[in-house]
Amino acid sequence: MWAREAASLELRAVVERDGVAVRIGDDGLAYVGERVYFRAYALVETDVSLVVEGPVRRQTLRRVRALPEGADVRTEGGLLAYEFDVPGAYTFSLDGEAPLALQVR
Repeated sequence: MWAREAASLELRAVVERDGVAVRIGDDGLAYVGERVYFRAYALVETDVSLVVEGPVRRQTLRRVRALPEGADVRTEGGLLAYEFDVPGAYTFSLDGEAPLALQVR
């Protein structure tokens, strides 16, 4: 395991909008019913948890190994998708770092 202090983290995401994967823009806007998919990057390989803080609760979604070339966040069945079912503010992060804020309408 790499020293955590050396790991610079980045979280990227796309939303599925009308059946097409769309990069999340600077406005950080998504809509109820859309699904978001994630990719985790680290300066050095490191294990982290993908966490969401939303209008209803805080939840750990998945443990993932972040890589310099990026790693899709997956489950045993394929890519992990988080579907928005409640409007409000959501923040996704990797162990509290690399926050990605979205407003869901």
